[in-house]
Amino acid sequence: MSPDRDEDIFLGPEDGDHYVRPDRVHVLRVVSDNTSRPPQLLKRLPNLFARVPLAWLRTSSRPCLFGPSQRLFLLLLIRSHWGQRGVKLTSAVAAEVGVSDRAKRKCVLRWERQGWVRVERGSSKQAPVVCPIVIAG
Repeated sequence: MSPDRDEDIFLGPEDGDHYVRPDRVHVLRVVSDNTSRPPQLLKRLPNLFARVPLAWLRTSSRPCLFGPSQRLFLLLLIRSHWGQRGVKLTSAVAAEVGVSDRAKRKCVLRWERQGWVRVERGSSKQAPVVCPIVIAG
């Protein structure tokens, strides 16, 4: 097996001696988009986070500090209320941060393959519902 393919392997308790239990258990919160409850207030986390104003993600007269993939993922985090609900990722949503439809599709496929998002796909003409997988702690 090539070294590149090893990055996509996730071991679990069923893998026996190869699985090492983490010292800390991470909480994974995934909520479907079809719920109508309001987003919950997020608990204070022990780690430091940077706040990024939405205006910095949109194209303006100044060059953007973030690439297309980073802009789209940060917008996805904002719209999903930090992973509490899915976001229907249309071309119009991607265009808000200057990302083309083709780049949007590439980003979503790469994020899904790398384990950053969960994607619900309808028919081929419908926009996917994307929910970032947020592991806090």
